[in-house]
Amino acid sequence: MHTDITPPELMNYPFCYEPDSLSLLAVEGVKSYILAHPEWLSVLQEGKMFGVLVVEKDGKIGYLAAYSGQIDILEGDDFFVPPVFDYLQPDGYFKREEAEISRINHNIIRWESGVCSENCVDSEYLVIGDTTCDIDGLKAERKSRSQALQHWLFSHFIMLNANGVKRNLLDIFSDTPLKFPPSGAGECCAPKLLQYAYLNGLRPVRIAEFWWGDSPKKEIRHHLHFYPACRGRCLPILSFMMQGLNVEDDPQQTYGHGELKMIYEDDYIIVVDKPSGMLSVPGKLSRTSVQSLLQEKNPDILLCHRLDMDTSGLIVAAKDEATYKHIQKQFLDRTVKKRYRAIVIPKDTTRFHIGDKGTIDLPLASDYMERPCQIVDFENGKRAITEWRVESVINNQSSVINNQSSINQEVILLLIPHTGRTHQLRVHCASPLGLNSPIKGDPLYGQRADRLHLYAVYLEFIHPATGERMRFSLL
Repeated sequence: MHTDITPPELMNYPFCYEPDSLSLLAVEGVKSYILAHPEWLSVLQEGKMFGVLVVEKDGKIGYLAAYSGQIDILEGDDFFVPPVFDYLQPDGYFKREEAEISRINHNIIRWESGVCSENCVDSEYLVIGDTTCDIDGLKAERKSRSQALQHWLFSHFIMLNANGVKRNLLDIFSDTPLKFPPSGAGECCAPKLLQYAYLNGLRPVRIAEFWWGDSPKKEIRHHLHFYPACRGRCLPILSFMMQGLNVEDDPQQTYGHGELKMIYEDDYIIVVDKPSGMLSVPGKLSRTSVQSLLQEKNPDILLCHRLDMDTSGLIVAAKDEATYKHIQKQFLDRTVKKRYRAIVIPKDTTRFHIGDKGTIDLPLASDYMERPCQIVDFENGKRAITEWRVESVINNQSSVINNQSSINQEVILLLIPHTGRTHQLRVHCASPLGLNSPIKGDPLYGQRADRLHLYAVYLEFIHPATGERMRFSLL
């Protein structure tokens, strides 16, 4: 890698970062390599996470590249680092045992569907001349073999840290609430990259991961956007692997915010304008929150609802428990009227026009492997409904890329949530099944900017003491 850039002493924090110039140079190298292999593009278009690790050795700078999981068409290509443990050898133990489990499962399906008879493949489970089959025995064997195979697999993922210490995945995850590694653990980009660097005496300098191709149906991923390492699979692994490595502090711990503005106050309620970057209530991070600030003056104050840390706007707090319960019930009964304003970045710049409106009805569920992210889940998700209307369309100055002009369009939306799901507005805007237009500055579902451009601009409810309809607006 040819560059005059001086490498930093500390590696960036992989769970929250902005790609720097060294990472971007490495990513350009990976993009060029992929594009030089057009035979891969149809498969990669389905979506894949790639990663780069800028490394240093003997004063020289280079980079490593990796992809998450397994891709058959890239096997044997030495441009990408190898897996930590290659368990997919055709004649290896994993593939043989996996085939046996599949055979047992096939027989269970045949019997339960009424296809199987005394000619069932597994005749030892049949009573000859009868039509009975030990389904429970088959299922017990399938479960036992599957669990044993998982333990075997994760025991062979031997991870290395910067101190030269080794631990397998079973050991690493035994200290976590999960107690056992989730599927795919150890196969993400970051563990592969760090493992290869340690094994070859390379000092990790910068790390970054980016998505290539279409977004998955449930998660929200955008082509060539950067993403942090996944917390569900990688946080326990990387927390071990980075031991002995000089890493920058988590930027979230020092993330700044503006001042809390007072909008209204009487003997019962307080309405404030929360700045972006401030927590609503105290959390795990050592940060100021709206509730803690208000409780400095009145310890009895309770917030009646919350906004995401990155969302700014109106919040109502109660000065006593009776007031709190009254307003809480209004939120639960969905009689409180809320409106938000958002700036979104559309993927299709021809879609939106002033006055356009509609309703998004997409069920949401927590992404347990990547909290606090939410996913669209039609099977297990809770119904979420958002009404939207276009207030204005801003066509920013055109730019020229590869001799073709492009328009950087921003659309200002009014959003009215009819349900109160976590990250509802953010997911409904960003999802290809929704508006396919991430909110500007959304670090989870779009791209970072100066801030998340989502504002709670209108709040209407019944005053618990006077019965008066209270209306507050930042419109």
